[in-house]
Amino acid sequence: MKKQRRRFSASQALGSAALVLSVASPAAEASDRLDWSDGDQSEWVLSIDVPPATDPRYLQFAQSSGPGGGEGPPIPPPPIPPPQKPPPLPPPEPPLIPLFPPEPPVEPPPPPRPAPPPIRLDKPRAPGTGGNVSIPLPGTKPVAPSPGSDVAVVPRPLPPPPPLPDAPGTPAARLAIPAIARPPAEPALPTDTPPPAVLPPPGSDDLAEALPDEVLILLRPGLGQAAADAIARDYAMGLAETIPLVILGTEAYRLLIVQSRPIGPLVDLLNLDPRIQVAQPNYRYRTMQAAPPPAAPLRQYALERLQAEPANRIARGRGVRVAVIDTRIDGSHPALAGRVAGTIDVIGGDVPDPGQHGTALAGIIAADGRVRGIAPGVQLLSVQAFTPDRAVIGSGTSSSDKIARAIDVAVDQGARVLNLSFAGPRDPIVGRMIRRSHERGAVIVAAVGNDGQERTRFPAAFDEVIAVTATDSRDRLYSQANRGRFVGVAAPGVDILTTGPGGSTQSLSGTSMAAAYVSGVAALLLERNPAMTPAEVRAAIEATTVDLGAPGRDSEFGSGRVDAYRAVSRGEPGPERPVVRR
Repeated sequence: MKKQRRRFSASQALGSAALVLSVASPAAEASDRLDWSDGDQSEWVLSIDVPPATDPRYLQFAQSSGPGGGEGPPIPPPPIPPPQKPPPLPPPEPPLIPLFPPEPPVEPPPPPRPAPPPIRLDKPRAPGTGGNVSIPLPGTKPVAPSPGSDVAVVPRPLPPPPPLPDAPGTPAARLAIPAIARPPAEPALPTDTPPPAVLPPPGSDDLAEALPDEVLILLRPGLGQAAADAIARDYAMGLAETIPLVILGTEAYRLLIVQSRPIGPLVDLLNLDPRIQVAQPNYRYRTMQAAPPPAAPLRQYALERLQAEPANRIARGRGVRVAVIDTRIDGSHPALAGRVAGTIDVIGGDVPDPGQHGTALAGIIAADGRVRGIAPGVQLLSVQAFTPDRAVIGSGTSSSDKIARAIDVAVDQGARVLNLSFAGPRDPIVGRMIRRSHERGAVIVAAVGNDGQERTRFPAAFDEVIAVTATDSRDRLYSQANRGRFVGVAAPGVDILTTGPGGSTQSLSGTSMAAAYVSGVAALLLERNPAMTPAEVRAAIEATTVDLGAPGRDSEFGSGRVDAYRAVSRGEPGPERPVVRR
């Protein structure tokens, strides 16, 4: 860059020689120089960038020279020494080296992985939505929550059934069924004592009939929802549902296995937990029926075999409430007009159509029309605990939690007879519900099953249950009926003509049909004597049977085929009938 040259001249008042001096500023470099020239006007020229008049040393030199001061060129000012560089800083001291090196920092352990959050359903829920519901019939009282539970079971009024056409010649007043007073609760029996902490593990056959990812538990007395939540977290499971069991005074909890684990060892581990009273798989249940061959006779031979007509002259089951725990009954069938006192749904979901199986059982028990039942005066309580199985026409499926809840609400609503026309594996929680129902005065009737072999099935094999097998029109054993020491009695169950959905009739076979006939006979006995205990009803039925097969009780027919007339006439023999031996 070319430096700027500035020229300064003095006025005439200072004489012929003029001095213009500029002194380099401290910022000037050593290469800057002074230039001298002579002429009419003399001047010093310093090649710098800063105007010289701004430097105070120039002003001092100009004042000392004065006008006309001396001959020759003026003396240049002394050079300005270049600025000195600051002394270098002393080198930093080396850092101290510790004798013992510090220990490396200890990283905190990672936080434990949280367990899956409990999965809860709404509770309590409205009737018909499943889960934690209490659906009472008229005349019931609210139920207080169980100790240690935060679930309050609040009864809600049951909507009235749809209006049904009156039977021919029957006044409308006969369709109104009065509420039934519940039998007084009996004191707890020794069978009510809790079982040992460790239960026998479920067998491989039982596990094959269990839902693969669900477990049911009952807690020790005094424990409730908080303990169930803690157990779900401890075992990495989800709490899916709280199931109030009013007659047990507690709740069952349905847990979901969110990680793939074998269910058998998990149940064994849960049964060792001191907080848990019972742990078990959630078993599957299936209704017991089979479609008859196309050429099956469409006649009601069963009423003849049971001597229903003379028995109904004595009793018709009036004032007795029979719970059919099955698929939903089609109460609009003309033969069932006014017989369905109420419907309870414990499964929820959308099941718009009534079930074929439940409607068939209702007709066997209580139909009064072209198709007749064994006890046409009873009140039916339809407890929907089964979902129709689309793969097997007329069949239904359920599980332990639904069965336990269905038994609970049926007994709590005053049912004196429970019809359980289904079969499954040994089930501890359902067994407790059976035992408590028996203690509260309910007669329990169940089908032995349709496996066609010597196989023990439940709930029929529980001691408190009347286990029923099936026979045909000639008192022969149904070919698909199970056999075993648990078989109690026999009843007609092959090619049974009964009611079907949509006002139809159907003919079905199975131990389910036979169990329904025995439930009706139990209702006849309870009408005759409402104070009878379940054990007395069972004894009256077994003592008045027609012996079949080998003399005495056997593993095929039990005590023999039921005779309704002989039972309700308190052992008095009816028309002479031959004893059939096989």
